[in-house]
Amino acid sequence: MAIPKAVQLNHVADNAAAVNIVLTPEELTRLDEAFPAPKGKVPLDIV
Repeated sequence: MAIPKAVQLNHVADNAAAVNIVLTPEELTRLDEAFPAPKGKVPLDIV
């Protein structure tokens, strides 16, 4: 996936390293609670 404004090599490397992040089950639960899945179809915002 392309990330806009990631043009400097260190930014690209940081973004690529993000795939190696491992979240604990507790962290995943907290994220699910903070950002629950929608109950139906929701249109995406266009910026």
